[in-house]
Amino acid sequence: MPESHGNFVFAIIRARAKHFEALREARILVRYFGTPLLRDGMRISIGTPEQMDRLIGTLATVLKPMAISRKPAAVPRKRKTS
Repeated sequence: MPESHGNFVFAIIRARAKHFEALREARILVRYFGTPLLRDGMRISIGTPEQMDRLIGTLATVLKPMAISRKPAAVPRKRKTS
C-alpha cells in the first residue's frame, strides 16, 4: 500500500442525509459526494486519537439503527468502452 499523507478516510456505509447531519451536529467533518460512483459513502476528516475515539463512538450511535447483517454495498466499477 502506498504511503498516504491524507487527513481523511472514505467510508462506504450506504450513508444517508440523516447520517451526515448527525455527524455534523457532533462537529465531525464529513463530506457527501452526489456522483453515482461515490454516493454510497462519505469522506470523514480525521485528526487526533481523541477525535478518532469520538468519531468511532458517534458512528456507533448514528449507524446503530442500520442492520449490521445487511449485504455490503457493491463497489461500482467503470464500464469498459469498445
